[in-house]
Amino acid sequence: IHEFGRSLENKEKKIFEDRLVAEDPKTLQALGDGFGVSRERVRQIEKRLLKKLKAFLHSELGDTVVEVYESP
Repeated sequence: IHEFGRSLENKEKKIFEDRLVAEDPKTLQALGDGFGVSRERVRQIEKRLLKKLKAFLHSELGDTVVEVYESP
């Protein structure tokens, strides 16, 4: 996970650090306020980031991760 985080830049890196792996995650609104964008825009960036993370995990760990990630 940390290797993936090191590959990120700018807003994606901030969202990854402050929302996805933080012990006390910031809200979409708080991040949006910090970036000067809407919380919806932060949600869109987060969604794109999660797709990248899924692809990274799949490339590193194989199909098992995809199955776990998609389970309800």
